[in-house]
Amino acid sequence: MRRIIISLLIVIAIIAVAGVSLPWWWGAALRFGGPRAGLGLRYQTLIGPVRLEYGRNLNPRINDPAGTLHFSVGFPF
Repeated sequence: MRRIIISLLIVIAIIAVAGVSLPWWWGAALRFGGPRAGLGLRYQTLIGPVRLEYGRNLNPRINDPAGTLHFSVGFPF
């Protein structure tokens, strides 16, 4: 992930990921996640960052979404 700091409160994140995911809590098998890329915008507030991120699946399998939009407020646990 690369961060581009626009100001003290605003950050742009460029994301590139490829790897294996293991959702063991769902009982699913180990699977290759494939290459993904995304772009995010983060605004720092008193309760933590407000994040809006979009991730694109570069090599989707059957029934996989082409991309996903994420929105979150606050710090992750």
